[in-house]
Amino acid sequence: QFQPQLSAITKNLHDKVELIIYGYNGNETEEENWLHDVEFTFIKPTSIIHYFKQLKALELDLLLIPLVNNEYNTTSEDYNKFLEASLHEIPVLAPDMNPYNLIISSEINGFIYSSQANLPEYVNFLINELTNEIKLAGQKAKELVQTHFSYSEENINMINGLFE
Repeated sequence: QFQPQLSAITKNLHDKVELIIYGYNGNETEEENWLHDVEFTFIKPTSIIHYFKQLKALELDLLLIPLVNNEYNTTSEDYNKFLEASLHEIPVLAPDMNPYNLIISSEINGFIYSSQANLPEYVNFLINELTNEIKLAGQKAKELVQTHFSYSEENINMINGLFE
């Protein structure tokens, strides 16, 4: 469902953006290939054992999470991709929907796009106006994860306190 937006991004920003699809089955038939007219580099899926090593090796500047606004996605509390990327200081670009809009403070520790339709315009804004902020957002995201999602003594005591 994001084919028109991804196509616009890769065509309009071809000299500034490289779209990397990690884990997508790039061997689909032409009828099944929803990424037609989208320039991208395919990185084959890896096992969970090598997932984090490959994520780091890709040296991504930004991780796009293209979620469709449906009941499953809006009621999910799964923000693992944010946590995984943040550990490598990779900021996330996610839709303005739960759970990402609860954990990401846009343009501080990640980026929120308001709608699927405006994704190309927002990516253009990020690339042309907020280049330095992208790297800083990755650093802030890592700080957030290390502070609030790790098992520090303070966090263990807080969790234990919930069960007293």
